[in-house]
Amino acid sequence: MNNREYTLTFCTECLNRKFDINKGIICSLINNIPNFKKNCPDYRADQEVIARNISAIDDLNGLNQRRNLEEETWGLNKFGVKNGIAAGVILILGSLIWFFGGWYLGMIYFYPPILFVIGLYILFKGVKLKNQHRASRRNSIDLIDQK
Repeated sequence: MNNREYTLTFCTECLNRKFDINKGIICSLINNIPNFKKNCPDYRADQEVIARNISAIDDLNGLNQRRNLEEETWGLNKFGVKNGIAAGVILILGSLIWFFGGWYLGMIYFYPPILFVIGLYILFKGVKLKNQHRASRRNSIDLIDQK
């Protein structure tokens, strides 16, 4: 991160900020781009901007979690399924019921085998994620125990 990027992390949330059409965000106290190294001595936090930034980050994190859950459960999270393993089992069972129900009625459908393969994929992906969570939890417990 260069010095301009670093100073902008302060200036964008400071009450002393001002916008210049040629220079961008500048300090209103010196009417120029600030050039401090560690901390700005004249920094005054703009709580409204900080709260808005925190809210935007929280919203983005929530969207990412929902998107990850939707990918993990293949959309079954809309029906309350929050686990990839359960979603995989539901898809596999649904495909088997569809296949054998159609067979019983004398109709063979093309989609149940595809749904079965997707269910297997979601199931194995859920098992993999669960093992990763378990391993990371074990590692964090080991780190705590070492301290």
